[in-house]
Amino acid sequence: MILRQPNGTNFPVTASEADRLAALWAKTGTDWNEAECIAALRLYAALWNQPISKTKGSPVERLAQLIGRAPTGVYNKLMNFRSLDERTDAKGFSSISQVDRRMWVLLRSGEA
Repeated sequence: MILRQPNGTNFPVTASEADRLAALWAKTGTDWNEAECIAALRLYAALWNQPISKTKGSPVERLAQLIGRAPTGVYNKLMNFRSLDERTDAKGFSSISQVDRRMWVLLRSGEA
């Protein structure tokens, strides 16, 4: 109904939808911790040389659900790692954090 009739201000949500919204709200504006970065890095490695999608049911969306992040945030993190990956000519994103760089070094050394 939110999309079909956007004039309303209050919309009922299920308990699971409320939980998901609370998880997203709690992480909004927070930096990624090392565990989240490692999870994203492992997903990046698993998806190496494959298309990366954030659509419903995709690995990106499933990881987002698990760590309480938005699929777009997980996708962006994977694109940060892509920009560090010298094996590909594909462009990534340049908004790389120090944690991203540290995790990338760990992956390349086999410790992540």
